[in-house]
Amino acid sequence: MNEPIFMRAWEVAEVLGTTERHAYKVIEQLNKKIEAKGWPTMRGRIDRKFFYDNLYATTTKSKEECGCLYTKTRKPENGT
Repeated sequence: MNEPIFMRAWEVAEVLGTTERHAYKVIEQLNKKIEAKGWPTMRGRIDRKFFYDNLYATTTKSKEECGCLYTKTRKPENGT
């Protein structure tokens, strides 16, 4: 069976290894990003794809450039 489109706070907490209270705060932050684009949101739930695409990124870009909540910056592979 396919996973549901939306994640609830308990599932976000499980993925992040944190409390549900913190998960609700993360969901709220991500939902604000969705609302800024003019899309509807559901309190206490977050679109699964949006969560994984926007929560954490290992990237050469800064946190502000990629728009993610958490970022681990890595050096480019070509050494520049």
